Amino acid sequence: MKGKRIIIAGGSGMIGSALTTYLLNRGHKVEWLSHSGSSGPVPVHAWNPAQGDLPSTAIRSADVIVNLAGAGIADKRWTTSRKEVLRSSRVDGNIALAQLLEEDAGKVKSFISSAAMGIYGNRGHDWCKEDDNIEGNDFLVEICRDWEKSIRKVASVGLRAVWLRISVVLSMEGGALPKIEGPMKYGVANYFGSGRQFYSWIHIQDVVRMFAYAIDSEDMNGAYNAAAPKPLPMKEWISELVEVYPKSPWIVPVPSFALRIGLGEMADVLLNSVRLDIQKLQQTGFTFEYPTLTEAGRELFD
Repeated sequence: MKGKRIIIAGGSGMIGSALTTYLLNRGHKVEWLSHSGSSGPVPVHAWNPAQGDLPSTAIRSADVIVNLAGAGIADKRWTTSRKEVLRSSRVDGNIALAQLLEEDAGKVKSFISSAAMGIYGNRGHDWCKEDDNIEGNDFLVEICRDWEKSIRKVASVGLRAVWLRISVVLSMEGGALPKIEGPMKYGVANYFGSGRQFYSWIHIQDVVRMFAYAIDSEDMNGAYNAAAPKPLPMKEWISELVEVYPKSPWIVPVPSFALRIGLGEMADVLLNSVRLDIQKLQQTGFTFEYPTLTEAGRELFD
């Protein structure tokens, strides 16, 4: 099978780097879009969507565009200026791409994008499905709504569009797991708030395979929940990780009020309960290498 030409925005991030390696190993040609325009393991094209500065020839020559761009949601406290960075880093690129491709889509046939489970807000024990009526007006919901609205703008030019509502990605290279493991090295494993809130999660290798699957699966369209089959209440989630951790840390709660004091509104990332239903994804035939937290933890802590 002839490899595709794939251009990735956000290719140097945790998911993007792993996806790039995965796609190259399968014979695809990969290039990146980067704000810095610095060198990388693949050809890199500078772009500045906020200024309308896009490498139009490179983009229109791709078979598939993958957009993984977005400032880290939990990297800094959510000040007013930080909120705008979080929003613009997810939305501006899609709006600029839609404008460019509306004029001339070139060879581009498919658009694959990251999205986030934050769109569901705090849902308690309810299962969250892609066709749910999304309610709520907290920041996470609003930013995810704006994000998906911009994705639909790209789709509206006539492309097949798939966006993955990503759960907590487990990787030792970044994201939540190294922060969770930090105290575990010293004998303490924390859960947050009551510990009854559901945590949906996915192993980094499975989310990478999911993006590659979406690139190749012409019948996939629209939103898909990107999570392993078994979300767990957070206290159980931590307990299961502790079972496969080389040491035996004590499990200790961090109260909600302490998180609110320390993190402000950003504490929602840790305290919201999101229980993702993945039936739509499973109906495509996708299978998991790490369907349980025990299997994922063993591989990651090995």
